[in-house]
Amino acid sequence: MVKVLLLAAGIGSRLGNLTADKHKSLLAINGEQSILDYQLRSMDKAGLNEVNIVVGHCSESLALYCQRYSKRHDISLIKNDHYASKNIDWSVYLGLTSIDEDLIYIEGDMVLQSEILTELKQSTADICLIVDQQPKSQHVDTVVRSLAERDTLFIDVKEHGFHSDASLENALGEFVCAIKISNRARQLLLDKLATFEFDGVIQFYSAINDILPEVSFCYRDCQQFDWVEVDNVKDLERAKELCQTTNFGLDKD
Repeated sequence: MVKVLLLAAGIGSRLGNLTADKHKSLLAINGEQSILDYQLRSMDKAGLNEVNIVVGHCSESLALYCQRYSKRHDISLIKNDHYASKNIDWSVYLGLTSIDEDLIYIEGDMVLQSEILTELKQSTADICLIVDQQPKSQHVDTVVRSLAERDTLFIDVKEHGFHSDASLENALGEFVCAIKISNRARQLLLDKLATFEFDGVIQFYSAINDILPEVSFCYRDCQQFDWVEVDNVKDLERAKELCQTTNFGLDKD
């Protein structure tokens, strides 16, 4: 059994007033259909129906919204009471602690085709990363590299900037925030996270880099599939446009 860990605790401040009193995942991208609707529908299509969601900002409205999917999904909510004072690593820690088996980690602003989730679900590696060899973000801040000298992969994050064209050429592709994590890798990551201060920039990806030499790993290219990480208003508009064209591979309602 593979479960899903969805992070949906943050404020989403880069979307300004749109998320002042509404969680980012509840923003509409197709009529009344929200980011969360598309996430849960894609999970359902991929046969992923056990979902743990870390909630914080606007948690009550998120909990109420999830009741719409009670017949289709077994949804468990994990409350992060410190979402405003601790970084995303704390949500990751709470989420990984709540699951004792293989899981697929997804960040709460990701809208992606079910085929990407299927690739992760079918992977037998301890860690499976998703990359896009034809980057879709306007500005790419995270890529995956192959370190031949160490026979491993490396998630390369630009916390305060973006990768240049030259930097992208030397990468396997843009990193997509969806990861298959085996139960063994989950425990190794928890051991790393337990030493963190949960303050400042995210360290979770560094923890993944640290454990890769100890586990089996792989990556999958998703360039033929649609996905959007809704960080800002332009991303939100792109998600809406894709809903009108490909609808992320889902049936039109």
